[in-house]
Amino acid sequence: MARSLTKSASFLRPIGKGSDDLVAVKLHSNAVTLAEVRHKSNVINIDQLGSVGLPRRFDPQNLARQQDMIGEIIRTFRDQSGVTNRDAGIVLPGGIVSLRQLNLPYMTAAELAKEAEDITFWTEIEPDIGKLEDPQISYATLVSSENDDLTRVVVGFAERASMTQWSDLLLNAHLNPVFLELESVALANYLYASISPEERQQSQAIMHVSGDRIELIAFAAQRFHVLKLEISEFDQVLLSEIEDVSDTTGEFWDEVGGRIANTMKQAVMLLHEELSSSQFKIH
Repeated sequence: MARSLTKSASFLRPIGKGSDDLVAVKLHSNAVTLAEVRHKSNVINIDQLGSVGLPRRFDPQNLARQQDMIGEIIRTFRDQSGVTNRDAGIVLPGGIVSLRQLNLPYMTAAELAKEAEDITFWTEIEPDIGKLEDPQISYATLVSSENDDLTRVVVGFAERASMTQWSDLLLNAHLNPVFLELESVALANYLYASISPEERQQSQAIMHVSGDRIELIAFAAQRFHVLKLEISEFDQVLLSEIEDVSDTTGEFWDEVGGRIANTMKQAVMLLHEELSSSQFKIH
């Protein structure tokens, strides 16, 4: 990993790469989930430990104010579950870090690492990075081909202060932050490691619905795209509460499903065009 949030915490791991045994932490709007993750070869085994409710709603924008409360809950829950591992990773909500896939001229790993040390290298390629006051940048190389004169990277960037508070949360819970991982990358990593070698050669797409956003995550062995689906606030609220609805049949819900399906269809068509692929397996 090219950049670190702390000496031991990094984000944006390459697809298919995993860590050794660790505690995985995922914050939801009203709960926190812990699981033990064991990585062998190219298979990720997850032992579910469970979830515990939060006394008040989790707000990613005010994480610093909630660190003590969440840290204490994680410590108590971890001790009650008998977890002895102290290395940990936390899954960041979608939208915390901006992702871009960039095609660069061919460079060796050493050449790219040297160029990446200069912030202007990134701002000239991706102007949005230049809009940040103190950008935290990380990249993962997907393709490096001298014959094609191509180096394809996925770049993640965010304000450094907003990223540090996530590793601080793990430290507050008496855990050693091994990595911070984006939700979209975590989902792709898990699916990529779970499917057969034959399916890894095909384009895959994940429809991801979270509390405040819906996105289509499309990836293959050498590509990675995340496309936010633009739906109305009304439909977003309906989707966020659909689990509590006892009956989703009828004309009203058919119309909701039709609108969202049409948005998905347009997104898939756009990704087909961008990735030059005629088919995705959607999960």
